[in-house]
Amino acid sequence: MERADKLGALRHLGMAMQADGAVLAVLAFLAGRLDRVHFVNDLEGAALAVQLSVAPRIWPRVPFRATVDGTPVHHPLAFIERAALRDDDVYVRVDFGAAEPPPWYRAVLQEGVDDPRHYVEVAMQRVRQEIDLALDVYRTANELMASADEEDRAYLRFALQKAQADIRALSNRLETMQMQLSRTET
Repeated sequence: MERADKLGALRHLGMAMQADGAVLAVLAFLAGRLDRVHFVNDLEGAALAVQLSVAPRIWPRVPFRATVDGTPVHHPLAFIERAALRDDDVYVRVDFGAAEPPPWYRAVLQEGVDDPRHYVEVAMQRVRQEIDLALDVYRTANELMASADEEDRAYLRFALQKAQADIRALSNRLETMQMQLSRTET
């Protein structure tokens, strides 16, 4: 899917919704993450899900709804706050009411959410790479300790402590992801 098509869809949504500032902020947030934004028919299984309403005849018209890990988030800025520090893909469904979705929306539309196991596995691979990097830092700093002068040793001790803390934190994160992956497999 072309990034330009997704950006065009977000621009059209802003115009079609006559969006207020908070919804425009969400559209801008999504524009900043084009590679992680997917327009879908069904939000089932999405960790980060946004539903936008363009249909003027729906009453009461709720232009924005979202969920983060299944928990409803009712304000666009609260959604941005919760989603900003995550690496998850954002799935967006647009409700056009009884009207046929326009061509600019159909051009970016996917059927549904990709297999959630895939995203967990990709995230786990990234964490493993970060652990490998921290282990390399630890190993290198440890080897340099023997030949370093006192000033360099202070820095190397700091690097060793930082690498150990990173390895512990990343290992905990990896364990959490493994539990999450086992839940998706059942």
